[in-house]
Amino acid sequence: MATDSLPPHDPASSAKRWSGYTINDLRYRRAVNHVKMEMVREQLMSKASKVTNFKMLDSLGGNKLLGKILSGFSMLDYGILAFQGVRQATRLYHFFKKRK
Repeated sequence: MATDSLPPHDPASSAKRWSGYTINDLRYRRAVNHVKMEMVREQLMSKASKVTNFKMLDSLGGNKLLGKILSGFSMLDYGILAFQGVRQATRLYHFFKKRK
C-alpha cells in the first residue's frame, strides 16, 4: 500500500479548523429530526389503524381475528400466499396421482 504518499495527520490542526455548529445549524438539525420523528409516528399510526380497521370485519361475517390479520396484509403478501397455496395444491395432486 502507498502510505508514504498520504500527508501526516495532525489532530490538533484538524480540531482548530472545525469550530462546531452554530445555533442556526443546531436549530435546523433539531427541526429536521422532529419532522422525521413525526413522519415515523404517522406511519406507525397508519399501520395500527389498518390492523384495528373494523370495516373489513363486516364483510368477513364477524370473524374479528381473521379480519384483523387480513387487514394488515399488503397486495404482495396476498400474492405470495396465493403462490404458495397453488404450489402446495399441485404437490398434493401429484402425490395422490402417483399413488394410483
